[in-house]
Amino acid sequence: MKILLLNLLMSVSIHASETDAVEDYSWVLDELNAEAAEMVTTEFAESKVKIFDAAGNFVEEILKADFDENTMNSSEYGLMAKSAFMFSYLGDSYFLLEEN
Repeated sequence: MKILLLNLLMSVSIHASETDAVEDYSWVLDELNAEAAEMVTTEFAESKVKIFDAAGNFVEEILKADFDENTMNSSEYGLMAKSAFMFSYLGDSYFLLEEN
């Protein structure tokens, strides 16, 4: 949407301006870049690994970053050792606890 706004601003400024001054729209590009960086950071930070028991009850939730970097605590390691991967959906991974 903002790229369309940028194109509109540039086309209007070219046709409406009668001066030889060049318009500076770098602020729009800065905004677009900042939003893209924020989206990537937010998406990575919010991803989770969720563990459920055989009855479908929620057992544990671990940050995907901790799981990927292998920085979980000992109780989380224990749960992961007893769990089997089921599927991934929208960045989250779901595991099934095989033993109690």
